Amino acid sequence: MKYAEVVTRLHGQGYGGWRVHMRARQLIAQGADIILLTIGDPDFDTPSAIVDRAVRSLRNGRTHYTPAVGELPLREAIAARHAAQTGQAVTYENVAVTQGAQG
Repeated sequence: MKYAEVVTRLHGQGYGGWRVHMRARQLIAQGADIILLTIGDPDFDTPSAIVDRAVRSLRNGRTHYTPAVGELPLREAIAARHAAQTGQAVTYENVAVTQGAQG
Protein backbone atom coordinates (compact mmCIF):
# COMPACT_ATOMS: atom_id res chain seq x y z
CA MET A 1 0.00 0.00 0.00
CA LYS A 2 1.32 3.46 -0.87
CA TYR A 3 0.60 6.27 1.56
CA ALA A 4 0.27 9.95 0.74
CA GLU A 5 3.55 11.86 0.92
CA VAL A 6 2.27 13.84 3.91
CA VAL A 7 2.23 10.62 5.99
CA THR A 8 6.01 10.31 5.65
CA ARG A 9 6.40 13.78 7.16
CA LEU A 10 4.22 13.22 10.21
CA HIS A 11 5.78 13.75 13.61
CA GLY A 12 4.84 14.77 17.11
CA GLN A 13 1.84 13.68 19.14
CA GLY A 14 -0.20 11.04 17.32
CA TYR A 15 2.60 9.96 15.00
CA GLY A 16 3.45 6.87 17.03
CA GLY A 17 0.37 5.09 15.73
CA TRP A 18 1.41 5.71 12.13
CA ARG A 19 4.93 4.45 12.85
CA VAL A 20 3.56 1.20 14.29
CA HIS A 21 1.11 0.87 11.39
CA MET A 22 3.75 1.38 8.71
CA ARG A 23 6.13 -1.10 10.39
CA ALA A 24 3.37 -3.70 10.62
CA ARG A 25 2.57 -3.22 6.92
CA GLN A 26 6.26 -3.82 6.12
CA LEU A 27 6.24 -7.04 8.14
CA ILE A 28 3.04 -8.21 6.45
CA ALA A 29 4.64 -7.56 3.05
CA GLN A 30 7.52 -9.79 4.18
CA GLY A 31 5.09 -12.59 5.00
CA ALA A 32 4.52 -12.05 8.73
CA ASP A 33 1.17 -13.32 10.01
CA ILE A 34 -0.17 -10.13 11.60
CA ILE A 35 -3.73 -9.04 12.28
CA LEU A 36 -3.55 -5.29 11.74
CA LEU A 37 -5.71 -3.36 14.20
CA THR A 38 -4.08 0.04 13.87
CA ILE A 39 -5.04 2.80 11.46
CA GLY A 40 -7.56 2.84 8.67
CA ASP A 41 -10.78 1.23 7.60
CA PRO A 42 -11.29 -2.50 7.96
CA ASP A 43 -11.13 -4.57 4.81
CA PHE A 44 -14.49 -6.20 5.52
CA ASP A 45 -18.08 -5.03 5.86
CA THR A 46 -19.59 -4.35 9.25
CA PRO A 47 -21.23 -7.58 10.45
CA SER A 48 -24.99 -7.54 9.88
CA ALA A 49 -25.73 -8.12 13.59
CA ILE A 50 -23.94 -4.86 14.42
CA VAL A 51 -25.72 -2.96 11.64
CA ASP A 52 -29.09 -4.34 12.79
CA ARG A 53 -28.43 -3.36 16.40
CA ALA A 54 -27.32 0.14 15.41
CA VAL A 55 -30.45 0.66 13.29
CA ARG A 56 -32.66 -0.67 16.11
CA SER A 57 -31.01 1.67 18.61
CA LEU A 58 -31.49 4.67 16.32
CA ARG A 59 -35.15 3.79 15.71
CA ASN A 60 -35.63 3.49 19.47
CA GLY A 61 -34.46 7.06 19.96
CA ARG A 62 -30.82 6.57 20.89
CA THR A 63 -29.74 9.62 18.92
CA HIS A 64 -28.10 11.72 21.61
CA TYR A 65 -24.67 11.86 23.17
CA THR A 66 -23.76 9.22 25.71
CA PRO A 67 -22.34 10.20 29.11
CA ALA A 68 -18.74 11.43 28.80
CA VAL A 69 -17.46 8.48 30.87
CA GLY A 70 -19.50 5.92 28.94
CA GLU A 71 -22.71 3.95 29.39
CA LEU A 72 -23.18 2.67 32.95
CA PRO A 73 -24.01 -0.98 32.04
CA LEU A 74 -20.86 -1.21 29.92
CA ARG A 75 -18.70 0.33 32.66
CA GLU A 76 -20.19 -2.10 35.21
CA ALA A 77 -19.52 -5.07 32.93
CA ILE A 78 -15.92 -4.00 32.31
CA ALA A 79 -15.31 -3.51 36.04
CA ALA A 80 -16.82 -6.90 36.88
CA ARG A 81 -14.80 -8.69 34.22
CA HIS A 82 -11.57 -6.99 35.27
CA ALA A 83 -12.21 -7.82 38.93
CA ALA A 84 -12.99 -11.46 38.07
CA GLN A 85 -9.90 -11.85 35.89
CA THR A 86 -7.39 -10.04 38.10
CA GLY A 87 -8.78 -10.24 41.62
CA GLN A 88 -8.43 -6.46 41.90
CA ALA A 89 -11.25 -4.55 43.53
CA VAL A 90 -12.60 -2.47 40.65
CA THR A 91 -15.96 -0.73 40.43
CA TYR A 92 -17.64 1.14 37.61
CA GLU A 93 -16.39 4.40 39.16
CA ASN A 94 -12.88 3.30 38.13
CA VAL A 95 -13.87 2.78 34.48
CA ALA A 96 -14.28 5.29 31.66
CA VAL A 97 -15.15 4.32 28.10
CA THR A 98 -14.37 6.87 25.42
CA GLN A 99 -14.19 6.87 21.64
CA GLY A 100 -10.94 6.21 19.86
CA ALA A 101 -9.07 9.07 18.30
CA GLN A 102 -5.75 9.81 16.72
CA GLY A 103 -3.56 12.59 17.91
